[in-house]
Amino acid sequence: MNAEEAKIVLIAGTVKERLQAARYFSQNPTEVSTDLLRDALAQEGVSWIKKALLLALERADVSVIRPANVDDSAEGEVNIKLIRSIMARATEEVTGTILHEFSTIIGEINMKAQSEFEHFSESQTFRLMSRLKEILRAVRELKQASASPNYSAFDLGELIDQIVEENPKIFEEIKLLDGGLRPFLVTADRGSMYLAIINGLRNANEAVLSYSRKNPPEVLLTWGRAGDEVFFAIIDSGSGFKGNPIDAMKIGVSNKDRNLHTGYGLATASSAMKAMEGELSLSNSLEGGAKFELRWYKDNETTTS
Repeated sequence: MNAEEAKIVLIAGTVKERLQAARYFSQNPTEVSTDLLRDALAQEGVSWIKKALLLALERADVSVIRPANVDDSAEGEVNIKLIRSIMARATEEVTGTILHEFSTIIGEINMKAQSEFEHFSESQTFRLMSRLKEILRAVRELKQASASPNYSAFDLGELIDQIVEENPKIFEEIKLLDGGLRPFLVTADRGSMYLAIINGLRNANEAVLSYSRKNPPEVLLTWGRAGDEVFFAIIDSGSGFKGNPIDAMKIGVSNKDRNLHTGYGLATASSAMKAMEGELSLSNSLEGGAKFELRWYKDNETTTS
């Protein structure tokens, strides 16, 4: 699908065509006017298409402030699209450069400090350096989670097995309960799902090791389909969220020890799902622990071609 085809079916096409068009513009926001996206959103009644349109609008509307000297002619519209494209590309490159430069400097400081200070690994400086490295890792993941999705079909159970195998420390003191169907074929961005799930598991790990109603602490994983949605949930045996769970998805917000927790994990999981027009919802389970739930549209395969 190209921009012209997407514009034709965005409002008058079938459900699958409208979803495909909305997702095309969410990945190519410089190729459509915000007026057309708003018109489509006002007339759309399907929730998944609305989410795709909102994402397209967000990316098209805030990528650059309209220059005062650009007129409303066709040439002016072309100039706006060009500026948006340049700004988006520049933002991506600058973010990548900053992350790379900071990572290099922190690595050099860490090496120098180890050779210049005795008992460096036991120092407060070492703990602060470790926290800084964790924040950089979290920012890098947040940047990755916000990228345009690349949909593919895969077995969700196999992805869970991969995450458990590659992150054994998360599960060392925890009883992991697997309540999902196997095999369970889904279509999503595998990298985004990995990021969302691993950050949910990190959050559950920190929660139950701080307090658990059960010994050993338990974390339940479950997944399945409900109507047009696929869901994946993590339910832990901890104390649950304090206050409004939605606040936990804000960048830098955490009720946990700031020396151990960056406050980026749930924001990264939310961004990863948002990039797929899915969603992360947080709540407290009936038994009192935290419930981390991902939901996304089951027919993502309609946009993979």
